[in-house]
Amino acid sequence: MGDPALKLALRLGGKSILRRVVEAALASPVDEVVVVLGHGAAELEQELPRDPRVRAVYNPDYASGQSSSLKAGINAIASQAQAAVFLLGDQPLISLQAIEALVSAFRSRHSTVVRPLYRGTPGHPVLFSRALFPELLQVTGDQGGRELLARHQAEVATVELNLESPVDIDTREDYSRLERKFPDSKKL
Repeated sequence: MGDPALKLALRLGGKSILRRVVEAALASPVDEVVVVLGHGAAELEQELPRDPRVRAVYNPDYASGQSSSLKAGINAIASQAQAAVFLLGDQPLISLQAIEALVSAFRSRHSTVVRPLYRGTPGHPVLFSRALFPELLQVTGDQGGRELLARHQAEVATVELNLESPVDIDTREDYSRLERKFPDSKKL
């Protein structure tokens, strides 16, 4: 879709795509929200809610792939955090219910990884316990936590959700389809 900063700043119902994701996280039972920004960080930081639980972190190595953002986020997480829920900035319809289900499952089962199943299909976000942070810091390229999910498959707890999987906005067509669901959506 071109410029990732421009994509995350696109409006849906009067709010940027990024702000919608951050607000879903803030409404959930997480203690802090670390937002990793790269290209266009100054502009995107203006989209963040003014809330003491929100902290923006700049990833100077953003061009090297998703793993660099993953590492920047992990390195910024509070030392007392027992786990982290990794949300994607381009999924503005992420469900509060999904985040709550992951946190609840982690607290009750103490699993190393908790992943949602949307009507049987794996999706995002994914929760990783602190025990896996050292391995996540070793991930390279544009893989994110996919490799770890495969390696720790036996330790993955799943949460079944009777919801549609959140849509990624990767193309202008994706945005146009989603924009129709919001009556007052406007581009920047």
